[in-house]
Amino acid sequence: LEQLKQGKPHFYEKGLSEILASQSGKNLHFFEKIPVDRNIDAFIIAVATPVDEITKKPNLEYVKNAVGDVLPHLNDGQLVVLRSTVPVGASRNVVLPVLQKSGKNIYLSFCPERTVEGKAIEELKTLPQIIGGLNEESIDLSEELFSQITPSIVKTSSLETAEIIKLVNNSYRDFSFAFANQIALICKNVNLDVKEVIHAA
Repeated sequence: LEQLKQGKPHFYEKGLSEILASQSGKNLHFFEKIPVDRNIDAFIIAVATPVDEITKKPNLEYVKNAVGDVLPHLNDGQLVVLRSTVPVGASRNVVLPVLQKSGKNIYLSFCPERTVEGKAIEELKTLPQIIGGLNEESIDLSEELFSQITPSIVKTSSLETAEIIKLVNNSYRDFSFAFANQIALICKNVNLDVKEVIHAA
């Protein structure tokens, strides 16, 4: 947090240092806890969902904790957006029941974060934003929020549809990397330049 407040990211992302330096303390503020003296229109939850090494099931504790942190700060009409990689049904079956404990009229959407490391800022501006919502109002509010970042919005029919799109994107990317790695191994075995082969192909 101290590094971020000084405009210094703790990981590399092209262009991020400049954005942090120019926006920190102006349009971007960092807090250890959710401030109580601010009007908050939307909460965006983007936390890790590691896979348990033994059970091979996703661990949703970070998601549950983040939603729990938001719970005391909820007011009628606020939007909660989940962007983490989760199993299909997690938004409705894990996040929504916690939000409903507030007794407030809350809007919920799943809008997956789909950027690749090193190109995240560029891709945030250019990749279509996938939106799945609990209802039409949730979708509309999410569209209003994300249209400030990207001109291209893809609305889906449900939270679950958006959740599986995130998994499809991740799987496709993994498949692409695996395929490229296999080509690299083949080229190495026959003394060919894999960069030339992939680029030309």
